[in-house]
Amino acid sequence: MPSVKFSIMILLFGALLSAFKNRNTASPIGIWKCVSRSGQWDEQTKYQLNCTGEIEFCPNYSIISTCPDAFSPTGSIWATNGDQLTLSDSEGSPIVFYTWKKIDERTLQLEKKGIIYMFDRVFKPQTAGN
Repeated sequence: MPSVKFSIMILLFGALLSAFKNRNTASPIGIWKCVSRSGQWDEQTKYQLNCTGEIEFCPNYSIISTCPDAFSPTGSIWATNGDQLTLSDSEGSPIVFYTWKKIDERTLQLEKKGIIYMFDRVFKPQTAGN
């Protein structure tokens, strides 16, 4: 029969592993490049277009955006609640709502009124400080 200390260690290790695994899926923080916008014009016609620009979800909940397809201006505020992403003006009044999902560590999907925006994460190389 396992000891109490061993059982507690297993539980703590499991909690730590779970927290590490879900750490990056809890928010869209980072820089994302818009790669496509898709939707459906009518019952027979679907479309997919390239889109341009980047959006940065900053840790201070502000947005830096060069993405004209989907987003409010730089300086907007972002917040998530479950799978809902809200973009607000600097006064806190909501501007737009999206359903968001990180497909994997490199892919972000935002959906608004049947239009799906796909983003690839932008990885910036970091230099070692001397």
